[in-house]
Amino acid sequence: MSKKSLILCIVAAVLLLAGIGVALAFLYSGSGAPKKVAPPVRSALLSAVPSDAAAVICFSDLQTGAELLPAGIVPDPELKPSVVSLHYSGKLVPLMIAEGEEKGSYKFSSPSETLVNSANRHLEGGESILDKEEFLQALDQASGRNMILVSNEYASNLVSSYFGSGYGAYATFAKGLADWMAFSVKECSERMLSLTGAASYGNSASYFMNVLKDQGAGESRITDVLPSTTTFAFSLQISDLATYREAYQKYLDASQKLASFDRSSNALQGQNGISPMDWAQQLGIREVVLARWKNLDGNEETALFLRTKAAQKGEPVIEENACADYPALVFGDLFRLKDESCRVSLGEWFVAGSRAALEDAVLAYTEGDRYAYATPSLIITYAKSRFNIERVKISGADARRSSGGAMVAKVEVPTGPFEVKNSGTGKTNLFYQNENLYLCLKEVEGKGLWGVTFSEPICGRVETIDYYNNGKLQFLFAAGSKLYLIDRLGRFVKGFPAELGKDVLLGPAAYDFTGAGGYTALVLHTDNTIGMYNLHGEAPAQWKGISCADTILDLPKLVEDKGKRYWAVPTARETVVFDYWGGEPLKEKETKNLVY
Repeated sequence: MSKKSLILCIVAAVLLLAGIGVALAFLYSGSGAPKKVAPPVRSALLSAVPSDAAAVICFSDLQTGAELLPAGIVPDPELKPSVVSLHYSGKLVPLMIAEGEEKGSYKFSSPSETLVNSANRHLEGGESILDKEEFLQALDQASGRNMILVSNEYASNLVSSYFGSGYGAYATFAKGLADWMAFSVKECSERMLSLTGAASYGNSASYFMNVLKDQGAGESRITDVLPSTTTFAFSLQISDLATYREAYQKYLDASQKLASFDRSSNALQGQNGISPMDWAQQLGIREVVLARWKNLDGNEETALFLRTKAAQKGEPVIEENACADYPALVFGDLFRLKDESCRVSLGEWFVAGSRAALEDAVLAYTEGDRYAYATPSLIITYAKSRFNIERVKISGADARRSSGGAMVAKVEVPTGPFEVKNSGTGKTNLFYQNENLYLCLKEVEGKGLWGVTFSEPICGRVETIDYYNNGKLQFLFAAGSKLYLIDRLGRFVKGFPAELGKDVLLGPAAYDFTGAGGYTALVLHTDNTIGMYNLHGEAPAQWKGISCADTILDLPKLVEDKGKRYWAVPTARETVVFDYWGGEPLKEKETKNLVY
């Protein structure tokens, strides 16, 4: 699935966006709603979705799903109902799941062949997203044949993947909102994506949804005041400030933020003679909106729009804002701007921001250049300025249910440059590969020292070692299924490469446990196993190997405790601890005192 389709669905859901081309009616309270069960075909497809999914999109048929896809990348026109899940490891990767030709089989499609293979292993273990209670709670509240479910745990990853810098606050807000959010697609066309949604958040006061659940979801009026060139808007509606105030205090207490809130509130009250909560009550705030739009020069402006209980008459006058930081303290850091130095009243709206932003907002308001009057073509033009559209290649594989198991995730393999120590100069140099795969060494300042030909990409790690134990250092790296050693002058060391027997995905990590140059190298192989070798490519006789049902995401971390060594292995689900010589994972009671 392309980023064009995902930006419409996922970001709208994660951020509860009431913005460009998106009409989002979010239900603050789902209590009393009848329990809904996914259709049998849907349930079967969801049972093939790996547990580490950041988001899941369900389509009633491939044609419906294809409406959100650019032409030419639908993997199989014969596929019927389909599910797309997103998985994160350095970047988001989609996995499309549909029924296979044989009963009980599935067809996987993804731009990542590694993800397809990993999904196959995972399916064999009988584990799926349906094992997560929070996901099931969200699923129970969704309805319709086309649904979007988003894990707020991955909010930061989702936002950073589709937006540039400056959007971290939205992800932080979403992460503290609830566990999962489920959205039903009510309308999907060229002009409109309309969603209704609910969230799973339990009774924990530390989730912000418990602050909002007693606030009736009213009609937003923000389009009456936003400039027509708005590219982003986030709205929070408040029906009863007294109820909100009480619930917000409980939320702050449960989130261990109450003491900090009280200190800041008291300080602002001392400066301005009114506390932030009393200020909000005095204004009678009914809606809080953070918005971004393009000014006449094409640059972006940002401001806060607060709908109050009474409209101000007369010409708009921009004044100094004595109550900067008040909205953030009352409604959360999402509503904090770098510059809130000015304020202006536009009808029933109290607007805060920089002088330049407010001057532009006033101009748009007084000239009637408002979002409510914008044409669809204008909206789409400015919405596209936020989209990063990228086509992907699809690879496919059939999978059948059996036994075994694996989690789906992608290992991030660094491409360098890598810092190394030059024993000749005592300086830190940078070791890297250029676009022609040449191995190169340069100074940190950029001066090139040498380059030598090489035929394949290295595997994400370069270690500086003293192979001869004489103070002259070399650089150890892996490529394909071999270990290579090259000296500071670009000469390959005699006796290398050392064959390991199977391809390396990431590594090596080198350890000199003897102190005399007797190095041990650990690598992550492409078959999701950890290998231990000496520099001749030989595994120790005691080595039992390390493998995990879940995808191993990085090289193990060495942990030492009471004279013993262990390996802490990060996987898609959790960190698993092994004995130094590998074998079976250690039980929790054996590792509870380890720090890793």
